[in-house]
Amino acid sequence: LQQSDQRRKSDLLRTLTASSRDTSSSSKKRPAKEKLTVEEELEKCIQDFHKIKIPERFPERKYMWQADLLRKYRL
Repeated sequence: LQQSDQRRKSDLLRTLTASSRDTSSSSKKRPAKEKLTVEEELEKCIQDFHKIKIPERFPERKYMWQADLLRKYRL
């Protein structure tokens, strides 16, 4: 439990320090994005999901998990 709290705090700190360093360069590249609404976020997730391409067959079946996934999703 303590490790996860510590990790969360360090991630937050990393995010805060990274964003303060990158504010000048990121604002020049593109305008600041507003927080997405739940509907917009869901739509973006759906679009990202549709971009995922599952190969029809894996070139080398070195790993059993690849065949298992194809069988599981009937591909």
